[in-house]
Parts: sequence; C-alpha cells; structure tokens
Amino acid sequence: MIAGTVSAKPASPSAERDRIQLSPVLSAEDFPQRTLRPNRQLGNFVEIAKQLSFQTAAGEGWCKAHQEPFKLFCNQDQMLICVICRESRAHRTHRVVPTEEAAQAYKEQIQTQLNTLKQERGELLEWKQDAETQSQEYL
Repeated sequence: MIAGTVSAKPASPSAERDRIQLSPVLSAEDFPQRTLRPNRQLGNFVEIAKQLSFQTAAGEGWCKAHQEPFKLFCNQDQMLICVICRESRAHRTHRVVPTEEAAQAYKEQIQTQLNTLKQERGELLEWKQDAETQSQEYL
C-alpha cells in the first residue's frame, strides 16, 4: 500500500469507503488494473487550465517577446498570446478568444469530466464492495 493509507481491514463497508476517500493516493490494490483507463482529453484540459491560471498567479502572465500581458488564447496552438502576437503571421489566421472565455469553457469541460469520473469511481467502489462481500461469503 502507498504511504498514508491504512493497511488493516476496515470493520465495515462504510469504513472501507471512508478509507479510500480519505487516502491521498490509491494503490494498485484498491482497483484492478483492467478497470483503469487513461483519459488524455481530461489531461489536456487540466494542462490548459494550469497554464491559464498559474501563469498569471506566478507573474508569468506576460509575453516575453513583446512584454505585453496575455489577454488572448489561441485555440489552434492551445496557448496564451498577447494582442501583438495575435497580429503576427503565426496566429493571424487562428481562432482566438479572451483568456477569461477560454478559462470558463475549459472549466465547464473539466467539471463535466470530473462528474463523470466521480460517478465511475462510485460504481467501482460498489463493485469492489460486492466482490469483497462475495469473497467473505466464500470463506
């Protein structure tokens, strides 16, 4: 088990759910490998959201080439750009939107994906509990 999780068998099914919900990291023992699938789309959304939010917070919200603040998001290149970059050949034909609009769109997509993943996680927890109950019955 990963550090921070309890290795002793919980006393009840609700204790098992609480242990999994409270553990900072789930191990391979918590879910069989065949039930986990990478979600590249969600990963891309998270990276873009990080770029949109952390660059401004860290003081990196400025174009290094033009010393202008990033105010636009290039959908084709998936990057923040300044208004001067928007007029350059690199982005002139691309669709750009204000950073706030792009952040809101990605936030909504991330929330939708998160809700789906939470639902799948709940189903997996139920499946795991059923399997453990059946295993105890066999013993």
